Amino acid sequence: MSHSAPLRPMGTLTLVALATGGAFAAPNFGPATNYATPTQPSVSTLADFDGDGDIDIAVTTDNPDKVSIFFNVAGQFNGAPVNILTGAGTGADSVVSADVDGDGDADLLVVLRNAQTARVYLNNGLGAFTAGASLAVGDRAQGLVVTDLNGDGVPDFALVNRNDNTMMLIANTGGVLSGATQPTGNEPRAVAFGRFNADAFNDMVVTNHDDATVSVRLNNGSGGFGPATNYSVGGVVKPDGVATGDLDGDGDIDIAVTTGDASLGLSFVSIFLNSGNGTFTGPTSVSTFGQNGGALAIADLDMDGDNDIAVVNQDSSTLALLGNNGSGGFAVVQPLTQVGAGADHLSLGRLDGNVSLDAVVTNRDAGTVSVVMNLSTPPVVQCGPADIGRTGAAAGFDGLLNNNDFIVYIDRFFAGNASADIGATGGVPGSDGQFDNNDFIVFIDWFFTGC
Repeated sequence: MSHSAPLRPMGTLTLVALATGGAFAAPNFGPATNYATPTQPSVSTLADFDGDGDIDIAVTTDNPDKVSIFFNVAGQFNGAPVNILTGAGTGADSVVSADVDGDGDADLLVVLRNAQTARVYLNNGLGAFTAGASLAVGDRAQGLVVTDLNGDGVPDFALVNRNDNTMMLIANTGGVLSGATQPTGNEPRAVAFGRFNADAFNDMVVTNHDDATVSVRLNNGSGGFGPATNYSVGGVVKPDGVATGDLDGDGDIDIAVTTGDASLGLSFVSIFLNSGNGTFTGPTSVSTFGQNGGALAIADLDMDGDNDIAVVNQDSSTLALLGNNGSGGFAVVQPLTQVGAGADHLSLGRLDGNVSLDAVVTNRDAGTVSVVMNLSTPPVVQCGPADIGRTGAAAGFDGLLNNNDFIVYIDRFFAGNASADIGATGGVPGSDGQFDNNDFIVFIDWFFTGC
């Protein structure tokens, strides 16, 4: 297939442990809890389907073809699923949730691979669904994602047609779908979106497995896309899953791709960094310490202010978490989390009601979904210069202002500790080499200013 832009030169394929510089915090996930599903679960999506305020799981399953919805009860998913039958032999596969019809609840769009159709299922707000609009898609359609193609705030969609060497943009107008097919490289596996340049529109990246490239196309502002710029993933590896997000903390959107070679047992997350204008450098590649990396997601998993990466190793049935040092350097958290056989797809969501993102992995061969709860807690941030005492009046900050801070300050003052010399003449902040009322005045002002 001819391409409208030249192939960018091969980037550096290096095994990276952790780049130097920047503070590093590791995501902390617990062990997997496995819930039995109907036959061969494939793709999941997470949303509050029944309107009770917590996040539920919808997963496409087989025999018969359906979407199985597991409702969340206090972070548990033990109840029998509610099934949406999609029709015998339809091959329900990719699924996403979005408010398709604009009525405020989470609907579903499902790819019926064998029927070469994408079909909407509309939610009544209580978790019961009826079939809506359908749209013809291509051969072996997969990788369905939600995006906003034209900046109108209404969810649109996209997918790749793996056997047709095409991808499809699916525009949504009040629940009515229309598709536009675009050429890709050979055997596209996944598509993702992000604002790669300075405008307000979502641009596109597609992984071309057999070409060993990723194609970046910039949005023209009306839902169409310009010509592809193709980047090699390097060496013998081939690309699969793709996700976008700011990985190096510079404010622009980067690209992460799972790459590997099954015959050599290699699996990486390969990172392309945005130069700020929608062009990319790289890749730099981090081992996933597993085999056949597939789906991945970018999010701040440890809540330290930078984006981490979660990736499923399909053949070794593990979930790998890559912590970010804040500058785009990554380390894999060990040990990896064991999930079920044939780990296939990954979703992130707040399943137990706290602020951290948990993970759901579909295990096709095991007939389960693995729910992996995030045990990370937000890092403690000093809430002001008077936050100097912790529990028991130990020195240090705890994000609170209370008696512990006063006790630590008084101890430092009477010990003649230089850190207590904080007030100059008239109670103005500053060091004057003396320990007197000016220092207390400044500390009290800081304390009552609050966090």
